[in-house]
Parts: sequence; structure tokens; C-alpha cells
Amino acid sequence: MCWHHTNGGEPLWEIPDEIPEWGTKDGARNEEWTDWQYAEWTVRSCTKEMSENAVDAAHFRYLHGTSNLPASEASFDGPIMRVFSPAGMQTPRGHVDGSIESLGYGYGMGVVRFKGIIETLNVGTTTPIDRENCHLRFNFSVKKVGGADITRGVGKAFVNEVKRQVEQDIPIWENKVHLSTPLLCDGDGPIASYRLWAEQFHV
Repeated sequence: MCWHHTNGGEPLWEIPDEIPEWGTKDGARNEEWTDWQYAEWTVRSCTKEMSENAVDAAHFRYLHGTSNLPASEASFDGPIMRVFSPAGMQTPRGHVDGSIESLGYGYGMGVVRFKGIIETLNVGTTTPIDRENCHLRFNFSVKKVGGADITRGVGKAFVNEVKRQVEQDIPIWENKVHLSTPLLCDGDGPIASYRLWAEQFHV
């Protein structure tokens, strides 16, 4: 990880040095979780617009096809944003209750925990690479269940689904127009609160 400030300022917050699913900072690995799977994209957008995705509750239903319109709950503590969204999914075996919990550390790092079909951790990083493009990298680990073959199959299917949803988001990120005072409706999610939180990152 690295830090860059337009005016040469020192880092203003810390990122976590320990993620329980990943292991401990002394190097001990958590054997209950799989090795990492990686995915990456170059997106013609900016970190602020991409990060706002976490609080856009309506898009989970109407773009990604969750079985409900999640009542996303967001809280903000300095540079940290926590968003919790119940997110049921339809499967060939019927409805499965689930949730998405996202912890954002500024715009650059997000730790997302998916629960439901299978527990999955995604450590995502978003890095500006020039004035118009960002590098987005997702690092997935899946909690081991029911033997290696089952974990591998279910985990791979879920990771592929998350990747599919990101590729649904990309055309929106690349074409959305920023409105400083958007018309928001019930069910849109805590976008206005996100915008207030985001102001601290701009000089």
C-alpha cells in the first residue's frame, strides 16, 4: 500500500494491519479460508464515484438482481465507512438469506464480507492511474465448507458472480454524470450521507 497527497501531506489514517480471515500480522495463516483468487480491471472513472456504489441500495435489486431492495445501513467514523445490506439471493434451490458488509478505508481500500450461499471475503483496492482511469483489484478468499471440492466449486461460482456484477457496474461508472445535488428517493440508500463523508478527502 502507498499514500499520495496532492500537497505532500502525511497519511491521515491507518488501514487495518490484520484481517481475521486472512491471518495475523505475525504471518500466521487462517487455515479455515482458501488461498486468494484475484481479478482486476481498468475503469474509466474516479475513486469517489466507484466507492459510492456501496451505498447505492437500489442498484443491488435493479441491476444485480437481489431478491429484495436492501435497506442499507451506513455509519461513518472519520475515514471509515461501514455499510450493511441484507441481500437475499434466488438460487436453483430457492431463496437464500444473505448480507453484504462493507468497510471502506477512504476510497482506496475496502473489506467486504458476503454471507449467504457461502462466506466470502473480498479485499478490494482502487488506485487512480491517471486523470481518467483507475485500477480496480479484487482479492477473494472463501471459507472452507464440506471438503475441498465443494468449497472450490461453490466458491468459484460465487466469485464469478461477483465479477459478473462488477462488469455490470463498469458501464455505469464510466458513463454516470456527477450531480452535486441529486434527486434522491426513498430506497436509493444513504447517498447523501456518503457525500458528506466524502468531502473530507478533497483538498
